[in-house]
Amino acid sequence: MIQQSISNILVFQTKVANAAELSRLAEILDTSPAIQRWTLDQQDIDKVLRVISEELQPDDIVHLLNGHGLYCRELPD
Repeated sequence: MIQQSISNILVFQTKVANAAELSRLAEILDTSPAIQRWTLDQQDIDKVLRVISEELQPDDIVHLLNGHGLYCRELPD
């Protein structure tokens, strides 16, 4: 099992509200080779997205998703 350091886990607020948006999110994130793993907590009020990446910075994810019409902003620590 690969252990991830906390610095590799990026955390965001999204507004993914339905299956179509979740499918679009999955398509975008699954096709990015720099993303090792991601999860979305749809039960949380902030629809928290966690992304594990060695290469990407929070702004990269925000620009990627916002550029595809999906709301995303980094959550503070």
